[in-house]
Amino acid sequence: FDASIAQSEEVAALVVRGCASMAELSASERLRFEHVFGRLLNIVESWHFQIRETAPSGRYRDDQLGNIANFVRTRCDHPGVLEFWNNYQQCYDAATHRLIRENTGSAVARASI
Repeated sequence: FDASIAQSEEVAALVVRGCASMAELSASERLRFEHVFGRLLNIVESWHFQIRETAPSGRYRDDQLGNIANFVRTRCDHPGVLEFWNNYQQCYDAATHRLIRENTGSAVARASI
């Protein structure tokens, strides 16, 4: 996710515009934006699952879960990302639904589970 944005001004501009509104993107830009955020949420879902399932209770686990929640708040609480979520939420597990719902201001995300 970060590498594609860091290495390409075009991808970075697409992500900025897409975060504001997916509706403003052309069909090919929308496809690229969906690919970027689909991959991002797959990574978040895997990271969240790994910590929940393998990290023992304690400070490390709590810190990692806090880091994941903060990442979702900063990267996902944008109108265009929440448009993506509304279209693709069925691809993610219940824990990811809760993570998105609890860390975004979106009524759509809050109603997703």
